[in-house]
Amino acid sequence: MLKRSRQTELLMALAALLAAAGNAHALEVGVGHAAPPLKPGAWIKGAPVDLEAAKGKNLVVVEFWATWCPPCRMSIPHLTELQKKYKEKGLLIVGVSNESADRVKPFVEAQGAAMDYIIAVDTAEQDVMRGYMEAFGITGIPWAFLIDKSGRIVWHGSPLDEAFGKAIDDVLADKYDIEAFKKADEPRILEAKKLNLFRQYFDGVILKKKPAAELAAVGEAFITASKGDAMALNQFAWVVLQEVEPSNRDLPLALRAAQGAVEASEGTLDFVVDTYARALFDNGRVKEAVEQQKKAIDVCKDPKKIDEYRKRLERYEKAGSDA
Repeated sequence: MLKRSRQTELLMALAALLAAAGNAHALEVGVGHAAPPLKPGAWIKGAPVDLEAAKGKNLVVVEFWATWCPPCRMSIPHLTELQKKYKEKGLLIVGVSNESADRVKPFVEAQGAAMDYIIAVDTAEQDVMRGYMEAFGITGIPWAFLIDKSGRIVWHGSPLDEAFGKAIDDVLADKYDIEAFKKADEPRILEAKKLNLFRQYFDGVILKKKPAAELAAVGEAFITASKGDAMALNQFAWVVLQEVEPSNRDLPLALRAAQGAVEASEGTLDFVVDTYARALFDNGRVKEAVEQQKKAIDVCKDPKKIDEYRKRLERYEKAGSDA
C-alpha cells in the first residue's frame, strides 16, 4: 500500500485503472484453473491459437510484452530459443502486446527470425490482458503464463527467470509440482486479493458515490484479508477518514481497520496510532482519541510530525472539554 501523503495520487490512479479495466476481474482465474480463451484484436505473426483445439497437443505460453520495454526486448531471443527447442514437443509461444498493430507489426518485421514465435495485439478493451494479467494482479512486463496440455495455467512469472525454462521441462516430463508452485504463489495471490478489494471499495464509495452500506461486505473482506498487515489496514482507514465524503464514511469500519493496524504494528508506528486516534475521535470516542494521540506523540521521532500531532491533540482535548 502507498503512504498517506499519496492519497490523491492513489485515487487518481484508481480512477484510471478502473476506467481502463471496467469491471474488476482479479482472481477469477488462478493457477490450476482453465486458461481464458485467446481472443486478441489481431494476429501479427504466425497462425492463430485456439486453446480448446490445443488441448491434448500443445503446451502454450502466453507472454505479455511491449515494443518500448527493454526487458521485453531482452526476452525475445530467449523465447525464440525455447520455441525452437520445444517445437517438436508441441510448444506454442504467443507474445501479446497491448499496443496498436501499426506499432507492433513493423517492430516484429524488423526482428525477423530473431523473434520466431506467434505474435498478437490485444483488443481495444484489452480483453486478453484483463483475462490474464489483471486477473492475477500482475502489473509488470514481460510476464509469461504457462498452459499445460489440459488447458490449465500451471505457472506464471518472468520469461527471463530460470524457473520458466525449468517449468516447461518439468511439465513436458510430467514431473511438474503444481502444488508447490501454488504454495509459493500464495503471498502474491493475497496481495492481489487485497488490492482488488481496496479498488472495489473505494471505486464504489468515492468514484461511483455508492452508499457505504452497499459495500460494507467488501470493506470487511479487505480487513479480514489484511489481518496482520499494518500498512494496508492503516491505508484503508485513512482513505475512509480523509478522502470519502463525510456523509458516506463508514466510521465503524474505519475504526476496525485502524485498530487492526495498531495491533499489527504493536503501537510502534506513530502514523498508525495517529490514524487510530482520528478514527476514535470521528466515532465519538473522544477520551480514547486523546489517549491514543498522546501515544502517537510519544513514539514519534520527527519534530515536524510531532507539531502536527499536537495540533490534533489540542483539537481532541478541546472537543472533550466542550462536551
